[in-house]
Amino acid sequence: MRHVSLINLIFILFSSVASLAGTPTVTTFQTRIATPSGAALEAASVNFRFTILDSAGTCALYVEDYTNVNMSGSSGIVSFSLGSGAKQYPAGVVSMYEVFNNAAPSFPCQAGGTYIPGPTDRRQIVMQFNDGAGWQTLPQLAINSVFYANYAIRSDSLGSYPANDYLRPVTLPTCTASQSLRWDGTTFTCITAGGGGGGAMTGVTSIANASGDISLAPATGTGSVLVNSGAASTSPTTGALIVSGGIGASGGIYSGGAISSGSTVSAVTSMFTPQIYGTSTPSGSIKIDGTSNGAAGNILLASAGGNVGIGTTSPAYPLHIRLLS
Repeated sequence: MRHVSLINLIFILFSSVASLAGTPTVTTFQTRIATPSGAALEAASVNFRFTILDSAGTCALYVEDYTNVNMSGSSGIVSFSLGSGAKQYPAGVVSMYEVFNNAAPSFPCQAGGTYIPGPTDRRQIVMQFNDGAGWQTLPQLAINSVFYANYAIRSDSLGSYPANDYLRPVTLPTCTASQSLRWDGTTFTCITAGGGGGGAMTGVTSIANASGDISLAPATGTGSVLVNSGAASTSPTTGALIVSGGIGASGGIYSGGAISSGSTVSAVTSMFTPQIYGTSTPSGSIKIDGTSNGAAGNILLASAGGNVGIGTTSPAYPLHIRLLS
């Protein structure tokens, strides 16, 4: 195998950065390799390594390999689209756009440390090859920059957002002063909004959270949760507020209307100043039963020092019964 010497190496290099809309940034490297005698390198298997460095040539930003390149009949000419080889550094997905992007805050160096690019920094590139006679290294070559060429790939984008992520005014409905926009996952519609900086949404039929609570929390002392309906509750399935799982309240429950129950009403604490009627008609009966099973319990009227009146609202004795004539 002939040794290809770096000394007196003849090469022709065309290196460019071309950013085309819709395609990745491409760095094309072309060269002709010849032996010191002037004969073209035409080995059947040649390995190549490309290293892209910072502007000072001290920080390796990107390394990739091309192995077993057949140069038979090539007249020593090879051409590579960098970014298409076997990447050796860095780990993870990285594009040529990122390697040449001076807007990046920093780059890690292969040998350690960090490179912080300046706005006009260039890059250096080193090509190495091995035809079986050992690795040969070309000197570092500067890659000249074309202003804004690296951004042509995003000419139809806003930063990193492609054109199909844009929201253009022509796609929006025209809302009145009392409406706001609502997105249902497919289209925008106008909904009626409330005043006072708050707002009301109409047409909402369900609010669900499969993994936790749903909290309604108006400002303490100044707000309330309001449920308004033109229909009064007459059963567990009608009216302004329907709760199928029961209501738990840590504070008081106040009602300006009747409270009806189709089942037992239980209280674990006292009831104050009640008035109990059999029904809404004067003829309704009131039943006080000391038991709900076979064992009878006592019915206690504990006046706590006061009097109990039956047939009178002004009892004068511990048990004052006024017979009606």
